[in-house]
Amino acid sequence: MFSIPGNMKGEMEAPLLDIQNLRVELLLRRGILTAVDDVSFRLREKESLGIVGETGCGKSMIALSIMGLVPSPPGRASGRILFEGVDLIRKKERELRRIRGREIAIIFQEPLTALNPAFIIGEQVAECYRVHFGHSKRTAREGAEHILDLVRVPSPKQVMKLYPHELSGGMRQRVMIAIALACQPKLLIADEPTTALDVTVQAQILELLEELREKMKLAMIFISHNLGVVAHLCDRIAVMYAGALVEVTDVESLLQPLHPYTLGLLDAMPLPEHRDEYLKALPGNICDLIYPPSGCKFHPRCFKAQEICAQERPGLEMKPLDHAVACFFPVYHEPS
Repeated sequence: MFSIPGNMKGEMEAPLLDIQNLRVELLLRRGILTAVDDVSFRLREKESLGIVGETGCGKSMIALSIMGLVPSPPGRASGRILFEGVDLIRKKERELRRIRGREIAIIFQEPLTALNPAFIIGEQVAECYRVHFGHSKRTAREGAEHILDLVRVPSPKQVMKLYPHELSGGMRQRVMIAIALACQPKLLIADEPTTALDVTVQAQILELLEELREKMKLAMIFISHNLGVVAHLCDRIAVMYAGALVEVTDVESLLQPLHPYTLGLLDAMPLPEHRDEYLKALPGNICDLIYPPSGCKFHPRCFKAQEICAQERPGLEMKPLDHAVACFFPVYHEPS
């Protein structure tokens, strides 16, 4: 089983979110694609967890599973997703609608496709208050104006009269954040919310998320392929490869990674002092999730692989300092 119980320091606290043996499969013409492969982790109240990994490793599918949005068909999710002790996987769609948006909210990667092009911004934000709290149209509009002002949308009254296509990318993402936070959820999932934005706007959105998380005392799952961004925002980091967790630790410990894949991710990051050097790329090809290799899925690309790696699949094991790694031959560093 690939599992990590959570921060050992908070082990006595009941987790807000407890994912156990989550598996998501997509039934495709080529075969069954295992997008999430036996993943387990816990998240406490007010804690922030970053999930990182290359495109297609299953990060977003975890987010969709928590929200109950895995398309069926072709998708199917199994395992347990306990939110405040209630298993979301076994909830009916009508019950999930009461939780989705009010208790758990998500910020999607591309706001232009997430927002409805046929409705003005004010109607889309105000809908949160009408659906979840039964507010009148007037009260809902007042709530919409307040939350837009909170996420630093300039002239919110005017913006509420505009359609999504009339806003810039950064402004649309602020609207998405406003919709996600309107009902003051306990858990916020941010699924690569800055990928489609330019660098300057990215920094503003990340600063806003950090500020609002602290102010509203939210738990957060931040999904990204950028280790630097996640390290800045999160308390703990979970690294995924080919649908499975391979390393989970706090931000400081990640600078001394144990898994060869995590080391490869860090080596591939561009650094200002090395701008004239070529980036280090991981060797080999991305894992085929329909026909994965036997044993450890990373072994064909791993510089530390040995015979057992092709035969058996390592489980996550706790190391000192709450550091968990799924590797038979982890990387160890000399003390500095």
